[in-house]
Amino acid sequence: MSFDRDNHESLPESFIVEVFSELDKSTVQQRWREVNVLLRLSIMSGLQMQLDATLNMLCDFAGEMVRFDLGIVYFWDRLAKDAFARDAEYRRPRF
Repeated sequence: MSFDRDNHESLPESFIVEVFSELDKSTVQQRWREVNVLLRLSIMSGLQMQLDATLNMLCDFAGEMVRFDLGIVYFWDRLAKDAFARDAEYRRPRF
């Protein structure tokens, strides 16, 4: 797949979304499972955890919201002003 500058959907601006501090009632009704995953994540965000366990948990939470086969977690190093990837395991739940 090649990059097409004339195709506006391939530009970074096409991924910009408006951010709101509250969720619309219809969004909560339609996406209640995802909202619950985010609530569980927010509860656990204050806990101290090992990095590997945290990455695996993030992949598990993401897997509850979207389908994927592989995930890569990137970290931003403020001092080096660079990003680096960290592997994370993900075990797709069996339904």
